[in-house]
Amino acid sequence: ARAKNITRTADAVAVEQTVLLALDKKDFYDVMQHSLMTEVEFNKLAEQRLGELRSRTLGRAVKY
Repeated sequence: ARAKNITRTADAVAVEQTVLLALDKKDFYDVMQHSLMTEVEFNKLAEQRLGELRSRTLGRAVKY
């Protein structure tokens, strides 16, 4: 099982011009609870972007 309430960090590098949306934990949960479809759309977008990343890096070692 995943540990909860542990601060995590990650480095991210944009491959194209990007707008960053930064939310604190409370605001993030408020947005997610506002609409089930918001969560569904976030998940679909994340899966799409991960698929695009995988297809661009095919043949190269990539950490996920």
